[in-house]
Amino acid sequence: MSETAISPTGAEPVWSTQRRNSFLREMRRSANVSRACDEAKVTRGEAFALRAADPEFRVAWDEAECGAFDDLEEEVLRRARDGVDKPVYFGGKVCGTSRLYNDALAVEILKARRERLNGRDAESEADRSGQSPLEVIEERLRRFEAEHPEKG
Repeated sequence: MSETAISPTGAEPVWSTQRRNSFLREMRRSANVSRACDEAKVTRGEAFALRAADPEFRVAWDEAECGAFDDLEEEVLRRARDGVDKPVYFGGKVCGTSRLYNDALAVEILKARRERLNGRDAESEADRSGQSPLEVIEERLRRFEAEHPEKG
């Protein structure tokens, strides 16, 4: 990554190493571009211009965002598995807690995980058949559309 990048308007450089690090640190924490821009004191336009112009920055941004989503996924899995304690009130005062589990959250996690695993299945099937993963997926879509013409 270069030390600085020219702003989209061609004015003074806006991206110091400190600003890049600040932006990437906040992206890793929140996966929120607006917050990362506020933290680095740059505009969204400047951030996206640098992302488009600097492949190393783009990779670092993607890695930061993936890391933030890994953390979020871990917390969501923990909540689905372990539940969340909620206070129980009586007479306006906390008298205990109740552990709540969110089955809808667990179902969504399982569906997302299954979709990810199915993508891996396409890669494995591609290895066995000699087709590319894309060809395997396209063949699956053709079979699905043939079996379910009303959904095609």
